[in-house]
Amino acid sequence: MSTSTDQRADVVAFLVPILRQASRDADAVNIVLETLGVVPPLPERQARPIAVAPDLLLKIAAWVRLAHWERSGLRPHLRTDLPPARDVLADIFGFPEGSQPRFDAHALVKAVLHVHAMQLAWSRLPDTAAEVAVAQTLSSEEAVELLAQFLWQFRHVGS
Repeated sequence: MSTSTDQRADVVAFLVPILRQASRDADAVNIVLETLGVVPPLPERQARPIAVAPDLLLKIAAWVRLAHWERSGLRPHLRTDLPPARDVLADIFGFPEGSQPRFDAHALVKAVLHVHAMQLAWSRLPDTAAEVAVAQTLSSEEAVELLAQFLWQFRHVGS
């Protein structure tokens, strides 16, 4: 394989999980909007364009992901200062009524994507729908020491 082919494979390996998650997020946002009556069901939607504020779409996507992490028990394993899903939901609906939004949609979704990219395995385990949090429990020094021990244990394999 050439370097450009290797690079192309690396880019695809990076993008596929991100696109897969974006597709799941879009489906979830669509379900929320249909359930709330903001948009009609898909067959009716094809007849006319629907205008929905981009900030609303982003905030719902962030809320869906946060709620999923909380329901699945994954949230305590994530190192983040993201707000609880209930606070984002209250912000979506403007509670208390007439209040200014607490969360900037772009900043919120950016933070959620950052947590997903940095703390979750990009691909799920085979034969399971579970997401995996990649917890950093070792200090850098401990990680280097363990790596050195591992490499020393298999030093003869390369000879």
